[in-house]
Amino acid sequence: MKNIPFIKATILNYLYSKKELTGYDFMKFCSKQNIKISPGSVYPHLKKLENDGYIKYKKEGKKKVYTFTEEGLNYFKSLNISNELIDKTFNKVQFVINCNCENVNYEIKNNIKNLIKELSDLDWKKKNDILNFLDKINILEKSIIKFLNEGSNQI
Repeated sequence: MKNIPFIKATILNYLYSKKELTGYDFMKFCSKQNIKISPGSVYPHLKKLENDGYIKYKKEGKKKVYTFTEEGLNYFKSLNISNELIDKTFNKVQFVINCNCENVNYEIKNNIKNLIKELSDLDWKKKNDILNFLDKINILEKSIIKFLNEGSNQI
């Protein structure tokens, strides 16, 4: 099975927990988590999931309300994505994204850039890959905390 991008995995997990979603509701959820996400990131994933036969929508006024198809629900369950793992990763990524990188040294900036790049290729079906990614986030988090504790003299 293909790698599952973080946004796609989060959409599927959100849909599973809420039973239905709109793109707007998902973006509000992300906003509450302090994750900046644009419609240009969400709607292509929804369209792809729809084209793959995993979700369908019904129109409610101008809104599209998405639900799982039977195939999509089986697909989600086969991914074995745990809420706890999504939440842990989401919280760690949130910490990295919220970092004001303007005054951060090159090594930390580069590690952030590489983590974000790796996130898009993360295979959410492989628990070890997710755990390895979380380890990298934990290392980055420690280096950022060390940087913050030492002040800006590392610049």
